[in-house]
Amino acid sequence: MITFKKYGAIDIGSNAIRLLIANVITQDGKEPQFKKSSLVRVPIRVGEDSFVKGFISEQNINRIMHAIEAFKLLMKVHKVELYRACATSAMREASNGNLVVKKIEEKTGVSIDIISGKEEARIISSTDLNELIQGDNSYLYVDVGGGSTEFIIGQKFDTLERESLNMGCVSMTQRYFSNGEIKAKPMRRAEIHTQQELQVIKYRFKELGWNLAVGAAGTLRSVERVIREMG
Repeated sequence: MITFKKYGAIDIGSNAIRLLIANVITQDGKEPQFKKSSLVRVPIRVGEDSFVKGFISEQNINRIMHAIEAFKLLMKVHKVELYRACATSAMREASNGNLVVKKIEEKTGVSIDIISGKEEARIISSTDLNELIQGDNSYLYVDVGGGSTEFIIGQKFDTLERESLNMGCVSMTQRYFSNGEIKAKPMRRAEIHTQQELQVIKYRFKELGWNLAVGAAGTLRSVERVIREMG
């Protein structure tokens, strides 16, 4: 017997808020299949508040609430049966993060989980990354977010190691290049920061090793374009 359901996921990140709606297909004796039905992205840059001011502004709180209300309507139209809403590093770092999610729930009825970096890495590693990898190759998967970066080593359906580090494209930019200029001294400080963070995973990740590396997020796509243009 085959059954079809629709599930939703709301992600309140540092650079944007996203709604993903997926078709979940289950069949007796087989693994469930997840097929993307709709993805909506609203560019609300919560990280620019959190990582610079230390709190989320009233303007962005209102924008988040409007987006969540719109997402509720979309999920209703799509007949979504279950959903989960999560907020990541920008909300974690904001001094008023807990008050914000409470206010949003009171206004919209949507409960938002502020998840840890480790939980973020766990969720990423539970997705079907093996579709990207051929054969039995082990892989390193790197997801660069606005406030943190997740590192995962996996092989086929198994996650061998995962970690979330406190460095992201928005937080690092605001900390070292807030004036929009890239200079030698701030660059060196950013490199030292990165090296110190990587010490947490360096030896255990190198001991496991990997055959392939896979990167996600707009930051890595931008790096790829720069490298291509430089030849």
